[in-house]
Amino acid sequence: MAVTAFMVRESAREIFAPTGAARYAVAPPEVKGEGQLTQDILRFLRQQTTPDARVFFELSRARIHDDTHLAAWLAISVSRQFIGGPYPYFDFASAWDDESFGGRNESRTPQQWLALLDDYNVQWMLCHTASCRRSMSQLPGVRQMADWGAVVAFGRDQTPGFVHQGNAKVLASCVNRVVVGAASGNPLILRYSWVPGLTAYPSGRVEPVQVVPGARPFVAVYDAPADFVLRLGEGPGKACDQRQSVW
Repeated sequence: MAVTAFMVRESAREIFAPTGAARYAVAPPEVKGEGQLTQDILRFLRQQTTPDARVFFELSRARIHDDTHLAAWLAISVSRQFIGGPYPYFDFASAWDDESFGGRNESRTPQQWLALLDDYNVQWMLCHTASCRRSMSQLPGVRQMADWGAVVAFGRDQTPGFVHQGNAKVLASCVNRVVVGAASGNPLILRYSWVPGLTAYPSGRVEPVQVVPGARPFVAVYDAPADFVLRLGEGPGKACDQRQSVW
């Protein structure tokens, strides 16, 4: 009881301490504005990337990128598709602190790197570790596009697109929505990760197909119409351009 009372008292002192008073924690408001590195990366993504391919973003343990996890914020802010997830260890396709695609950066040959980047339709790579920078700089068809000190951005000359097998165009994408047009091929295999409950509207049978060993299955659509929407749930859903934010 004595320990609990002490912790409650100290917490109250932190919360209700007047401005300028001594404290252990960060003074309110604890939410900070965008740091310089965040602004630089956002500007790069807006001006030098497009929705036609994805971004490989090497995560850190909330130390490098303005002391926070930036991936989700960057993707939302500029409507770009990042591979992996917002935190380290989230997915096979994630990258963090010398590791990516389920292994160490330095253990992968340039040919293996290019195959994985193609599998996920990656055109831009943002690295902070020496192993990631070195790996990208050694790839054919890759050039350095920006250097902010803590992070270096690389770009590829071209990528294969979002279609692994068949033909189609991804016309739009946002949360829980991929709009596909001019589709042909049976099955049509897309470079998107399959999840249970994924459907094609107005028709088409969606099934998982293993493409990358050790990774989540990709999406196969059987008997797909020329134009359809890929999403979780029944019905057409809400169009991306009818939302306040597309991400």
